[in-house]
Amino acid sequence: MQSAYNISAMVDALGKLIRANQTVTAEWIPLKQELDLLDSYLYIQNIRFKGKIRSEWSIEDESLLQQKILKFTLQPLVENAIIHGFNDSFKEMLIAVTAASDDSSVILHIKDNGCGISEEIIDKINHLDPFIDMDDKNTGCNGIGLMNIQKRLRLTYGNNYGISIQKNFKDGTHILICIPKKQSGDMSN
Repeated sequence: MQSAYNISAMVDALGKLIRANQTVTAEWIPLKQELDLLDSYLYIQNIRFKGKIRSEWSIEDESLLQQKILKFTLQPLVENAIIHGFNDSFKEMLIAVTAASDDSSVILHIKDNGCGISEEIIDKINHLDPFIDMDDKNTGCNGIGLMNIQKRLRLTYGNNYGISIQKNFKDGTHILICIPKKQSGDMSN
């Protein structure tokens, strides 16, 4: 049985996720808040997987923590990695998130050491045009969660932004999320 502290901490983490989903009405939130939500999600999953999940964050510049991003951009990608990338795996799961930027863009890199994604799904997600591929049935893609995030990002920021899944990695999945860099005050939320 789990100790009372672990149960209390898990309930607290679950409460944070539920509150964010129900009460945070802003569509954009600071990257720091998104990472805090991800921490809560991973805490719960770590109890489920008996401590086999290790996570690392690397933020190039502390000011990126204030960069606003669409709420629940990272969590579904990490959830997808855990559900599909680590099925029946007994090895330690690693989820690493890095944030970097250039003059106009913020690049979020999520990588895991799971089993990877099929080339077919990678190609469909990397080449998705949300204005043409509005119906998941037309894409023939089983990566519905990835497709939904890609559509959401591209409809919000344009086709030059969104998810790019990296090929040619032998161990795990590497997803880049490119969003426009916003100066403070650029977004109303």
